[in-house]
Amino acid sequence: MTHLNILIIALKCAAISLVVGVLQVLPEQMAAFSTMEGVISVRSLLTTIILPSFIKLLVAGLFWFFPNKVIRSIVPDSTTCEVPVEYFKNFNIALISSIGVYLVAIAMSDLVYFIACLLYTSDAADEED
Repeated sequence: MTHLNILIIALKCAAISLVVGVLQVLPEQMAAFSTMEGVISVRSLLTTIILPSFIKLLVAGLFWFFPNKVIRSIVPDSTTCEVPVEYFKNFNIALISSIGVYLVAIAMSDLVYFIACLLYTSDAADEED
């Protein structure tokens, strides 16, 4: 098993984790929005619930359907023959790279969410003035 195979498995696990996270949070957020329907506008629904969930699903789709392109853009290609001494080096590269890709994926989805919240609060502050 090469480091590319390990990274493909890690990316597919990250994609599953992102989809499960969206499916876990989305019903709660929609229920909270429906209870506050008169107070919160539809635009706020789009910017705080729909857009971050869509971005997470888009990243999950990218990880699931195009893991080789993601891996090749991050990790340089190395030899494909399996040497027992090189296995641990490849495994180390794959493990560290998969942790980095996972952290970037989570950070990007959180960043989109917080930017959407920032835009929403700045729009709400402008409407009050």
